[in-house]
Amino acid sequence: MNLRGTCSGIAVAAILAVALGLVGCATTGPVRDGPVEVQVVRMTAAGKFVDLRYRVTDPEAARKALVHPGVQFRLVNERTGRVMQVPVSAKLGALRQTRGTKPGHTYFMLFQGGGLQRGDVVTAQLGDLTFRHLRIQ
Repeated sequence: MNLRGTCSGIAVAAILAVALGLVGCATTGPVRDGPVEVQVVRMTAAGKFVDLRYRVTDPEAARKALVHPGVQFRLVNERTGRVMQVPVSAKLGALRQTRGTKPGHTYFMLFQGGGLQRGDVVTAQLGDLTFRHLRIQ
């Protein structure tokens, strides 16, 4: 075996180790940022929407962060940078729960799917709160 073949094999092994390590960076379990804990992010409605569920841990702080005029809710595809919004229907309004920040309760918001699929990694921007590296189930 020559030196060039050995170095090539080591380089391939190193790249594979880094790639596998990065795959493990995305989170599928609960992720907390201040008053809110994201429980799950999953595809729903035959892939048309992304369902984000979160639990309130501090009701007063959650109310300040999430329930005020002009608050933005976005889901960003970390691979492409594409931004998804919470859709607003004329009859239903925004497809998210807008009232209540009771401690321990789980709330939802739906985002337009935007070509996302299971396994994709996203960042959720919920008002002043940011949750990075969330893996869609």
